Order: sequence, then C-alpha cells, then structure tokens
Amino acid sequence: MQGNCNQGINLVRFSGDMDRLVPNWTGRHADGLRHALRMTNESFAEHLGVSVRTVAYWRQRPDMMPSQALQEVLDTALIRAPERAKDHFWELAGAGGSAPTPNHRSAACWRLRTRPA
Repeated sequence: MQGNCNQGINLVRFSGDMDRLVPNWTGRHADGLRHALRMTNESFAEHLGVSVRTVAYWRQRPDMMPSQALQEVLDTALIRAPERAKDHFWELAGAGGSAPTPNHRSAACWRLRTRPA
C-alpha cells in the first residue's frame, strides 16, 4: 500500500539554487538583493509586487525580518535573478558579515573566478 501514498504529487526541483537561499531574510538581505539587481526602490517594489513603502522600510530597519510570505517572494526573486546578480548579492552578503555565505560560492570563490590569470 505504501507505494500508492505519493500518487498525484508533483515534485518541483530547483536547479541547484536551493542551497543558495537565505535561511532568514532581513531588511539588510532584501536591500542587498535590490543593490545586486541594480534597481531603485520603486523598480524593486514593482518587481516583487510590494509597496515602495515596504522596500523603504527594509532599508530603514536592516535587522527586521519580513513576513514568511515576503521571505518566499524574496527567495523567488533571488532564484530568478541573473547569475551575475546572484554572485553580486552573495559578494555583498559576505562582505557585511551579517548574511550567510553560500555553500559552494563564497565571495572568495567569486573573486578567484573573476581575477585575471
């Protein structure tokens, strides 16, 4: 009977980005993503589907934690970001010391990859 338990469940797989998500987003992380995407408060708010006031609040209170729903929105934005923006985000996160460094792409690895030979 156990073989039928999971019938009808569709699993969604992300291409290696799951280990690069922020465990607990803060205002600092959210603003770092905005910087990495090179967006204004207004364009970032539109990109996420939130108010400009929310984005401004993240900047004013870097230690605050957004709601679970907004953390999921930020996860999605990070997953969908271009690779160069992801690298920039993790570089900013590592430089501030307040954000986790990704398991396989630390800021040091990023610098090594981009350093001329």
